[in-house]
Amino acid sequence: MTSLQERLFAMQDKQYAAFQAKLTPGVPMESFIGIRVPVLRKFAKEFTKEAECEDFLHQLPHEYYDENMLHGLLISEVKDYEECIQLTDRFLPFVDNWAVCDIMSPKVFAKHKKELLAKIKTWSKSLHVYTCRFGIETLMSHYLDEDFKAEYLEIP
Repeated sequence: MTSLQERLFAMQDKQYAAFQAKLTPGVPMESFIGIRVPVLRKFAKEFTKEAECEDFLHQLPHEYYDENMLHGLLISEVKDYEECIQLTDRFLPFVDNWAVCDIMSPKVFAKHKKELLAKIKTWSKSLHVYTCRFGIETLMSHYLDEDFKAEYLEIP
């Protein structure tokens, strides 16, 4: 067990793990540590300041669902657009459920809508269901306001 996994297990809630497993069919029960999302969000904010964070973002695949959730939260905090895109592209093939997919919401995307649209088109065409879902989710998150154009309805 890695030192990070030890830290994650220290936040474990076994009842919550059982609850999460019911919500994400297809993910084996033994993959769940059971960390509540607000606790994991707080940990992610702290973990971004640690040297181990960068190493973790390059260690794929992860063993636990909660590690994938953490990975998605960490990507959401990356401030450099190009780095965020690279990390997202590298991680998406390992996303195997809706919860991990939906927890990723990179803040930096809001400042790069023009470049982001090309990535959304690529992600939305993917044969990998959760990459496709991420593309559509990102489209809805950033282009249903004043930036909406009817042609975007054709992307999905």
